[in-house]
Amino acid sequence: MNIAAVSRESGVSNGALYHRFGDRHGLVVAAQDRFLGQVETEWQATVAPLEKLADPQELLTRLVEAWQEVTSGTERSFTPS
Repeated sequence: MNIAAVSRESGVSNGALYHRFGDRHGLVVAAQDRFLGQVETEWQATVAPLEKLADPQELLTRLVEAWQEVTSGTERSFTPS
């Protein structure tokens, strides 16, 4: 990935990207922050109902299932919002 490619795909000028993100590293960090924020939001929403489970084995099983559910849908995080 480079700024020129992102510029072409997004329809935003190179200058605007450099102004907003500083450099390629800044763009990567921003993309990573956005991705991880979306995963965290989905994770919290998915596991919130599990807080009331008393059985540790059931809780662990449901947490693993929730993790698989959340991480299997991460490709959605790479589409424009």
